[in-house]
Amino acid sequence: SNVPFGLLMRDLHRIGAELMVIVVLLHMLRTFITGSYKKPRQFTWFTGSVLLLLTLFLSFSGYLLPWDQLSLWAVTIGASMAEATPVIGREVNLLVRGGPDFGTNGLLRFYLLHVFALPLIAFIFVSVHYYKVIIHGHSLPPADEEIGEDTARKVPMEVRSYFLPTVFTKEVYWVALWTALLVLMVTVGNWHAPLEPHADGQITPLHTTAPWYFLWLQGMLKLGDKVFWGVIAPGILSGFLFLMPYLEVGPSRRYIDRRIGLSVAALFVAAFSVLTFMGTPYYAVSSSPDQEVVAVLIPQTHPGPLRATPFEELTAGEYTASEWSSAPTSGLGELLELFNHELHKVEDHLPNSDGLMIIDDWQPHLKKVTVQ
Repeated sequence: SNVPFGLLMRDLHRIGAELMVIVVLLHMLRTFITGSYKKPRQFTWFTGSVLLLLTLFLSFSGYLLPWDQLSLWAVTIGASMAEATPVIGREVNLLVRGGPDFGTNGLLRFYLLHVFALPLIAFIFVSVHYYKVIIHGHSLPPADEEIGEDTARKVPMEVRSYFLPTVFTKEVYWVALWTALLVLMVTVGNWHAPLEPHADGQITPLHTTAPWYFLWLQGMLKLGDKVFWGVIAPGILSGFLFLMPYLEVGPSRRYIDRRIGLSVAALFVAAFSVLTFMGTPYYAVSSSPDQEVVAVLIPQTHPGPLRATPFEELTAGEYTASEWSSAPTSGLGELLELFNHELHKVEDHLPNSDGLMIIDDWQPHLKKVTVQ
């Protein structure tokens, strides 16, 4: 926010990165549903799988770079799986973090990965992927092909869609359209990338989670053994993703002939959705109810309701949450009402409880707020 358009660029970079993950996942899912990974496009799928992993690693490496509480602890969760690697877990952990814990060495490594190494590898595989797409052409709808015959190369010359200029100009159009939509989202829609308190390895925020596209991994870790669910199972899934076109060699791309495969795909989507939910703090995460209440009012990863309340509305005095309607200012009343609401949510664990908020004029232009 200290350079012209700096906040705009930061917001666009963050939301564009998350949209990139969504688009790659949806594109791969569409490719599988239409059977477009089948011969002769197996290697095209392979390069696409590499690009999917590179997209995830790009997003993961960039997640640490803001160096705030959310980024530090979210990446710490993901990097902790490196320790579970059999035999060489300690060495892999040191290699990833640059030391026993994340510090300047780890930040520098992730920065170089994010801006140099991973983009270079991605550029190579994007080039190979596009080259293979141009060679084999876009696959036709499954119903328009004879079983076992790839007819994309046999489309009449007058109805073919060539990469230059047709496909290229269409893609430029979509890039321009989505860029305009993203600009609207971060300006008119007021969507901003979070920037939270400076990273502090001594304070662990409550309910820190990995980025949403890695929540399924965090959910798997809650199932049991860290080595199996954190390393072996994801490794098996990744291997199957790469080898799937070479294992599933049925000639037909038609939906009626692929009922088992499509059913398995639907089960995988359902399983990943459930695992993503399991990765959130709403599943198998326990903490004391008083911490839960205070964390809503004063979270450790972002400003939260108390700090967002205007300074002049925090009138000095002693207030109880249940008497929020008699607060001297509207901002303080809303804060106490939220306090009271959160206490009611944990009433089973804290029966007959009430909240107390003490506001002191501690020093000139400085207030001290004590929550009990």
